[in-house]
Amino acid sequence: MTKIMDNKLNMVTGGDFDETAWDSWALYRKHLIDHRYSTAEMVFHWVKYSGEVDSAWNKAGIRCLSKPFKSNQYFKDGKEISHDLALYLLEK
Repeated sequence: MTKIMDNKLNMVTGGDFDETAWDSWALYRKHLIDHRYSTAEMVFHWVKYSGEVDSAWNKAGIRCLSKPFKSNQYFKDGKEISHDLALYLLEK
């Protein structure tokens, strides 16, 4: 069995509609997006709303690739970072 370091594990867990919906709430608190989305809204309007969330992350200096059925990916200065680190940088 391969041992996965905590920071690598964090990059492969989570994601999907829920993570993107929760991101919208964090981005809303920082006034980077105009609306908070529920998971149900994400499911039914994925293309539009996930794009808005990705654009809001971009305003914060973080590139996000939202994925409906897999973990989202976050990048800072061209390097992949964990979701937790992305949220931490957002709150700084």
